[in-house]
Amino acid sequence: MILISKKNINNFDLYPKILNFIEFHYYSFSMKLIFSKFDPTKKIIMLYSIPDQNISSEIQVNLEKFYDYYSEENPERRLDHYDIGPYLSYIFKAESAWYPEEEEILMLSLYFEEHENTHFFRPIMEQTISNLKEILNLTKILYINTPHADNESFKIFGKVIRILTDCFFEASKLHSTYNLGLSEVLLLGDKGSGKTSIVDYLIHGKFVPQTSPTLTPQVFRLVYDKVDFRVLDICCEEHLKEVFEDHPLEPGKLPQAVVYVIDATQTEDELRKSVEEFNEWMKFLIKKYPKSVFDKLPFLILFNKSDLTPSFNFEKYKKLFSPKDFELNTQYAMSSVKTGEGLNENFSWVVNHIKVTEKY
Repeated sequence: MILISKKNINNFDLYPKILNFIEFHYYSFSMKLIFSKFDPTKKIIMLYSIPDQNISSEIQVNLEKFYDYYSEENPERRLDHYDIGPYLSYIFKAESAWYPEEEEILMLSLYFEEHENTHFFRPIMEQTISNLKEILNLTKILYINTPHADNESFKIFGKVIRILTDCFFEASKLHSTYNLGLSEVLLLGDKGSGKTSIVDYLIHGKFVPQTSPTLTPQVFRLVYDKVDFRVLDICCEEHLKEVFEDHPLEPGKLPQAVVYVIDATQTEDELRKSVEEFNEWMKFLIKKYPKSVFDKLPFLILFNKSDLTPSFNFEKYKKLFSPKDFELNTQYAMSSVKTGEGLNENFSWVVNHIKVTEKY
């Protein structure tokens, strides 16, 4: 990592700004902005970070993995990003200031210690990289601790610090504005009812045909209405037990809402089996949650593919899928995963009823 003294940084009029920001905000936001380069012989080299502190070996190892992915997948790409877990990393190339025929590989990374809410920060990061790439001879800062360094190198480094500081300010403001937190939705229902397609529609805003059924538990990352979700798509009770006993995200945590999807195109025999299965799920779930929690749990029941059944009887289905022995905080609705009908407004109901980041 490049270190710069207070004496030098005063020339950039940034030292008071950085100190004040870290003093008042650092302990509120467990966030790091890391600027690094990739050297094929030395692996990753840290250039600058905010806050200016040691980067753990675990973070360095993960950042090296992003460089490895980039090199293995397509080294000719001009810009790439990796939005994985608590990391949002952008890799880009810049012409070498000393060897014009070569390019340096640089990476700007945003890291959160407590959450995986990186999706909202893409515009800020992309604008920051655009600003960095506009700096003439940007890569002179890579040699600021070598005999190559000159006055211009330090001036360029000052511009880089200013841009990175602004990025950190903007990201922190966004962090506090949205009060980000992870929230989870358990997705259950009939086989072939379109559960996975519903999630895909909410993510992509369009119908995405499914080529194969869900055979294993899946965790979808979904940003919806400014809330960062993990949707647990479960195909059978055996897999649900795995999720509750060995949670893929946080041991002991229970999902904060349930979306149950019914296939509205079923035959009468299939419908009877569907009702039996629904009641079995209810018995299973009520044992997992404290009663006071389960009574308030947002429970969205979607009758999907209802657009394919002109004679669909909403009131009949609603009565069939009403638990007999307890009350639920339930919303019933018809939906179509092909047109999107009934998805956004009803998923918004789920969002409004979830207490974000609350743990049971």
